[in-house]
Amino acid sequence: MMCKLDNPSVKEQIIENIRKSGNTPEPFIPSAESINLNDWEMECDENDKVIAQGNLESNSGDWYSCTIQKVYVDEKYRGKGIGERIVQNLIFKAKAKKNKGFDDCQILTADVDRSNEVSRNLFEKVGFKIKESFCVPGDKKKADVLRMTLAEIRNCR
Repeated sequence: MMCKLDNPSVKEQIIENIRKSGNTPEPFIPSAESINLNDWEMECDENDKVIAQGNLESNSGDWYSCTIQKVYVDEKYRGKGIGERIVQNLIFKAKAKKNKGFDDCQILTADVDRSNEVSRNLFEKVGFKIKESFCVPGDKKKADVLRMTLAEIRNCR
C-alpha cells in the first residue's frame, strides 16, 4: 500500500527503520530535514506505518552516477516481493531522472554489506553485479562492502 506523504511521521519512521536495520553507521543516518521524500520509495501497512523503503541518491560531483541505498523491509513483510518492488521502482526513477537536461543516473550502484546475503541476492535478482569490494572503517566495526552495479540502465545509442 502506498504511503501518505503528508503524514508528518513518515520521515521519522524512515529514520527509525534505518536504525533498526543496523546497516548504516550513525553519522550516515539522515536528519528529517535532509530527507526529500521524492527520492524515496516506500510501502505502508493499513495503519500508514512504513514497512519498506529505499532511496535513490544522486552522487554529488558525479553527474552520471546514482546509488540505491537504505533499502529496508520490516521482518514481518519479508519474502513477499516488497523489497524487489521497492528496488524496481527505484531503478525506474533512476532511468527517468534528469538534471539540467542530462541523464543524471547513467550508472546505478548499490553498496551492500558482504555479510548481508539477503540484500546481495535481492540486487543480483534484479540484475546488479558485484563490481568491487572495499572496507569502510567505523567506530565499533568495519564494514566489508560490496559495490554492485546495474550493467546498463541507459543505452548510449
